[in-house]
Amino acid sequence: MGEAVLFIDSGQAGDLSADGSTFTYRLSPPLQIPANSDPRLSVLECDVVYTTPNVSAAKQNNSLKFSTWSGGLYSDGTYANFNLVEHEITFPEGLYSLADIRTALVEFCEASTKLADTALDLRGVNATQRVVADFDAQNQVSGLLLKWSDANSIGKLLGFASDDVVDLFSIATADRDQHYAFTSETTANFDSISHFQLRLSCLSGQNYTPDGSSGGQVACAIVPDVSPGSTIRYRPVHPLPCEALSLRGGRTSSIVVRMTDNHGVNAILRESYSARILVTW
Repeated sequence: MGEAVLFIDSGQAGDLSADGSTFTYRLSPPLQIPANSDPRLSVLECDVVYTTPNVSAAKQNNSLKFSTWSGGLYSDGTYANFNLVEHEITFPEGLYSLADIRTALVEFCEASTKLADTALDLRGVNATQRVVADFDAQNQVSGLLLKWSDANSIGKLLGFASDDVVDLFSIATADRDQHYAFTSETTANFDSISHFQLRLSCLSGQNYTPDGSSGGQVACAIVPDVSPGSTIRYRPVHPLPCEALSLRGGRTSSIVVRMTDNHGVNAILRESYSARILVTW
């Protein structure tokens, strides 16, 4: 029985992809495994810095657009003639919590001369894991259109899909509420990813992908167990041996290494990642 230990580090790669996820690991000398062997690969440890953004232009969820107006009706389009103002908040790429998004929204309202300081707010409901958008019609006497359906809307992260409207001037003054609240259609999901997947091009055989299809190249799943910005230190008690049948009967001089999210999409990594891998045959 033979074995080899591979020490991989994306920070040492000359061909690291722009998103920090993919590179080629060079073996010198090449790894040569007999054709009649049964090569297996196990990830003994892996370090990944948990900074993968959940808001970005690439994810098309880095904007919040809404409109306000001072008269007329949204229902018949006359609102457009009454001081219609289009507002947009663009969020820099990052790993956001609800508190971070709320802070950006409140600061935007406070800085705008067209909005009351308390015009819009967001809060989470722990029991349902949904988000509530609150419109303060008492201090912001205007109609409101929240454009959750916009192509780049952060509503995707908050659980909103359909636009919300307060057609304020269609409501008798005596019947107007001081606050109008809108609850997201689905639960919010602020986790950037549920887990990382370390993928190696040499894996084959009966390895399985998360969707249950065989022939996958996932060597391990790394679940974030630290706060954002910290390093996830994957140290399995019982490393999973994966078939690497493509290694036998030839000389392997390189392996493509890729870190993805739980959907198999390349992870955006701002820091290098590393792993120690055992190959046996």
